[in-house]
Amino acid sequence: MKYLGYLLIFACFLAGYNAIHIGVVAVSAVLGTIIFASQRRRALKTQVHAPDQNMILDGAFLLILQLLIMFTLYILGWFMANKTDFG
Repeated sequence: MKYLGYLLIFACFLAGYNAIHIGVVAVSAVLGTIIFASQRRRALKTQVHAPDQNMILDGAFLLILQLLIMFTLYILGWFMANKTDFG
């Protein structure tokens, strides 16, 4: 469970490299959010300075971050697969 998020990121890279549909990014971002939400909630509860966090906004923030990370790796894989020689 600890490394499942990294496997999802690597899967997005491979999906971009193999030109799989971009919907993989959204699905893996939602899965990553589900995986990390409980760990993030537990970490926020132990912080003294943040007892009243809005968990819906925190979940939306986590989902957007996951989307950005997954899309970045997807597009990096796509560019690596479709590199051209300009020289």
